[in-house]
Amino acid sequence: MDIKKFFFFFFCFQIIGIFGQNFNKKYFTNTKWFSNNKDSAFYYSDTIQLIKYSNLTPYFGKKDYSESEAKYLNHGDFVKIKFYVHNMNFIEIFHNDLGSVKSGKWTWKYNKKSSLLSIYFNKKIVSVFKPVFEKNISIESRLAIHKERLNTTLLKLVRVKQ
Repeated sequence: MDIKKFFFFFFCFQIIGIFGQNFNKKYFTNTKWFSNNKDSAFYYSDTIQLIKYSNLTPYFGKKDYSESEAKYLNHGDFVKIKFYVHNMNFIEIFHNDLGSVKSGKWTWKYNKKSSLLSIYFNKKIVSVFKPVFEKNISIESRLAIHKERLNTTLLKLVRVKQ
């Protein structure tokens, strides 16, 4: 196979990989994620990465997620997002300790036709994102009982200008 054919096939597979993933409302409903918020990155970056909480573990008599946000991000400033059917919880964490919640109602919508995820606060649009790809990642646990790395999902989204 000559080099031109190789690059042609390589390019085609890359395009299929980028545009071949389908997302829908069920992908987000009843899921919990975290994202970098150092220097307000969640609000202003052109792209964000959501990392899914998917490893539920008993922890001091209750169940909690085991993913270590601070170890993954190398800092403690992040947001936690829980997508319910229509509403959502949105918590900002600072220095891996102090949480902040704006009083008001957070909601979200996913438009399957345009593949856009819209986030609202008190019925006003805050951000619109387009999911572009997901991949499986491994992440350290914050719990001492886990010696191995945990498997979860990273979702990359591109901010759509309003």
